[in-house]
Amino acid sequence: LTEEENYGDENRRCARCFFSERNVDETTVARKQKFGRCSKCKVAFYCSRSCQEEDWNHFHKLECQYYSKRRKKSGNAPNFYATNAEEDAIPLLLRTFSALKILRDGNQQSPGESLNNEVLHDDLVSCGPDHFSSLMVSSEHIKPSQTETRSSALSGTSIKIAIDIMEKFAIKGSVYDKPQRDKNSAANSVWGYNNIVDDKRAAFTLHQSIERTLNAFKKNNFGIVDSLHSPFGEGVYPCAALLN
Repeated sequence: LTEEENYGDENRRCARCFFSERNVDETTVARKQKFGRCSKCKVAFYCSRSCQEEDWNHFHKLECQYYSKRRKKSGNAPNFYATNAEEDAIPLLLRTFSALKILRDGNQQSPGESLNNEVLHDDLVSCGPDHFSSLMVSSEHIKPSQTETRSSALSGTSIKIAIDIMEKFAIKGSVYDKPQRDKNSAANSVWGYNNIVDDKRAAFTLHQSIERTLNAFKKNNFGIVDSLHSPFGEGVYPCAALLN
């Protein structure tokens, strides 16, 4: 969801299903008349307990830590809007990282097995763990650079908070045991870009993987819109991006 949607008292949407508090519910879902808010980050709203639990288990856990730590850095200001496009993308960056980590941990690769195999779940096609790394990016991000040059977007406080969260989550219950690598390498493995590099002498660093991901967001993300086609959020859907 956009930050305006998160913070607007009159535009509350469920962070999981995007249902609006203003909508008339004609479904059988047990939704609250007044949406509840995450007690930790105080940013995400939910229409039901089931949506909150599902979002926490798969997406919101890292995003929640980020909002909480960012609030402390801003002096506990109630609203802390992003100052640039890269910072605005951090919540989606963390939600994507969480989803990929859970997907990889649940799909341990056997010899000769491809992690690009689609998964059929409840009659819906879900992406394989390595589909995300195949998203279109600009030419400068296709291969890892031999020199580590970080953009200004990766030197701010917000992205440093996000990287710290990713590294700690990457080694928690990790299936990567070769022996156990450092948390920076574990976090980089979640993005999976080094799985598609032809030249094994070159490898993406974690910062290069994040820059590639932010670039992929710009080229592949879809706007999530209401019935009037007004966008209120964005999402990344690798299988759908094939049609773009």
